[in-house]
Amino acid sequence: MVAGMSTPLSDSQYFATAMDILGESGPEGLTIAALCGRLRVTKGSFYHHFGGLGEFVHRFLAWWVGESVELVRQMEAEEDNRRRLELASEHALAFRHEAEAAIRAWGHSVPEVAAAVRGVDGVRQDYLAWAFRELGVTRADAQFFARLSVDLLVGRQSREQRVDVGQLSTAFNRVREMIFAFADMEPASPPRRPVRIKPLPTNIP
Repeated sequence: MVAGMSTPLSDSQYFATAMDILGESGPEGLTIAALCGRLRVTKGSFYHHFGGLGEFVHRFLAWWVGESVELVRQMEAEEDNRRRLELASEHALAFRHEAEAAIRAWGHSVPEVAAAVRGVDGVRQDYLAWAFRELGVTRADAQFFARLSVDLLVGRQSREQRVDVGQLSTAFNRVREMIFAFADMEPASPPRRPVRIKPLPTNIP
């Protein structure tokens, strides 16, 4: 626990700090010593909370995937179809891009991390495909633009040392304009069920 405090830190406080470290130093910098130093806790406190770095990483990855699932559920509550897409862009611009880029790079060598990356990208892409379908575009177009949107985000995170949020916003706006144009050309479609979120894996392989 933090010096001078009696309340133990929550998992989310540890995980948010892990995102800070990943964004600044990459996975090589994510050590028990770095976490404890940032949070001003003893290593004993860390081990009591997580057992070890392996368990911490496992729970951290599950938290990251879970955050994406929760965000999708919040956006689903918006009744206006076009506003849903605006919210999706706003949230995407606020992602911890440097940390996510580090996690993606980490996944090239660690299967458990790669599985979490696929989970996060899958949740985001499934949501966008559903939201695009709600606008009335064809299933094929919805899937195409959902993949394009996720690839756009991933590409920016992977290619830029620090993501230019202004340029990313412009790119998202262009994609959204194309989707709206496609929706205006398509006949109206009946409402569809919210996107089905696959259950979170209890043990990411």
